[in-house]
Amino acid sequence: MKPARKISLVFILLFIFNSCSDKYEVENKRLAHTYVDLLVVEDLYKDTDSLLNKRAKVFEKYSLTEELYDSAYKRMTYHIEEWDNFFELANTYLDSLKVIEKENEQKKR
Repeated sequence: MKPARKISLVFILLFIFNSCSDKYEVENKRLAHTYVDLLVVEDLYKDTDSLLNKRAKVFEKYSLTEELYDSAYKRMTYHIEEWDNFFELANTYLDSLKVIEKENEQKKR
């Protein structure tokens, strides 16, 4: 194989690898946001008839099915780095929601 083709092949592989990495990050972020939103919904609507409807809306918001979410969540439990990254993203998102809530409370005063 000519050196120019080898270099081209390396660049193509690097591009593909970086693209996959970006998709992976978006997927983890989407799963983390879904996780947090589900926790909030379950806390707000626990033991009510609205809970199932609100959970369905969370899955719709993130374009996920409950089965796909559960599968991805379970997959992460076997990969410690993914698991840690997932909870870091979830905590960051939860903190941002707390800031928004605090700002909304201050506006009401």
